[in-house]
Order: sequence, then structure tokens, then C-alpha cells
Amino acid sequence: VQQGPTGTFVYIVGPDATVTMTPVTVALTQGDSSVIDKGLAGGERVVIEGANQLRNGGKVDTGQPPALPSTRGHRGSGGGHPSEAARPPEAPVR
Repeated sequence: VQQGPTGTFVYIVGPDATVTMTPVTVALTQGDSSVIDKGLAGGERVVIEGANQLRNGGKVDTGQPPALPSTRGHRGSGGGHPSEAARPPEAPVR
């Protein structure tokens, strides 16, 4: 969770590895963990480390191949799991 001039926000990673700054409301913070009350629907990939190096619309290296177009009715991979963390290029992952 980042703090900006307009309040708290997180970076959400899109299917093309582009990040979008998304305002959130934090209900509780304890140590390095925060409970988000508003702003996330669930299932989004959120940058958890190195966010201070990002800008809205920037690209990140998720460590996964880019998401493939939907192949409904066909077997195949659609990219990484939604709960996987994203990181900017060269940022360490915990």
C-alpha cells in the first residue's frame, strides 16, 4: 500500500503487465500487512514490492510469460495465477 497526495493506493497489474494506480481504503494495518476495505474486487494481481519505483502505466516483470488471448473451449494456459505477486524489473521478490 502506497501513500500519495490523494490518499492510499496500490498498483494493479493488467494482463499486458502494465500497472494501474488504484485508490484503496485501508481498514487495518499490522506490521507489513494491510486489510483493504474498499478499492479491490478480489483476484487482482497487486504489486507488493518495489512499487515506489513504478509510475501509472509502467510495465513490470511478473516472472511469468505474457497472458495469452482467451481460448474458450480449448485447453491451454492463460498466464500466471491471479494471486502471484508482480514486481518491477530487477526488483527482488519476497
